[in-house]
Amino acid sequence: MSSFVECVWAESSSRSTRALSSTDHQFVPRMNHRVGSELASFVLRDDEQLVLTWRNSIWGLDVTEAFVAKSGLIIQTEVTFAQPDRSPPPRVTPQDVVGLYHTGGAFSAKRLARPLQQVVYRVGEIGKPKMRVRDRVIEFKLLVGFGGRVVLTTNTPRVYEIVSAIL
Repeated sequence: MSSFVECVWAESSSRSTRALSSTDHQFVPRMNHRVGSELASFVLRDDEQLVLTWRNSIWGLDVTEAFVAKSGLIIQTEVTFAQPDRSPPPRVTPQDVVGLYHTGGAFSAKRLARPLQQVVYRVGEIGKPKMRVRDRVIEFKLLVGFGGRVVLTTNTPRVYEIVSAIL
């Protein structure tokens, strides 16, 4: 039997990173922009993938981050910082990734196993961050605007949430 992960995206102020739980597991963008308002919620089976794409405004690189759901967490499995001309970036080891996020330059890393329970995304003017979950795309800038924050929080869903998601 597979386990499940609940992923909830909520709008946050700079002072609050609290996300609300939900029993609605369909894509539900809420456009009211209240701090703490839920933007979307999914229940994912283990090994289901989420993909975040965005443009790094400092180095002008196109970023793709891949995650899989696993036991109440999301696990970052790949990350690529690529030149806009799509030339293949150099491969790096998983140990190099954290430093490269901060120092810049194109790179690609696979076979990562970085577990995350909460991630805070800050929405810039250039970045255009989008997360793909199944056949849905969550466009952060359209939902929270420039300077907004989106908090992705994961947890193990309750039994009734799993049942609601699979029926």
